[in-house]
Amino acid sequence: MGTEFETIEARITSMLPQLQSECGILQRMVYKNKNQHRRSSYFQRLLKVRRDLRLLQSANMEELVSSCLLVIKGDRPKQKLHLLGR
Repeated sequence: MGTEFETIEARITSMLPQLQSECGILQRMVYKNKNQHRRSSYFQRLLKVRRDLRLLQSANMEELVSSCLLVIKGDRPKQKLHLLGR
């Protein structure tokens, strides 16, 4: 289980920068197409996805993920996991 957990941890941490770059691409697409598609239902859902991604970025995902992985692994985190209560 230790090696499986380590591979999952490595995959998650390697995907965080990719998520940030894709979030930038999504924000640029919304910026370019907002006037033309703002009333469409699919574009409204896309705006909700953008809003949720901004909330994730403001929650400091790297620190949150590392603290959660420490708790799952069984190690004690350096700080108490009060990040979710913000």
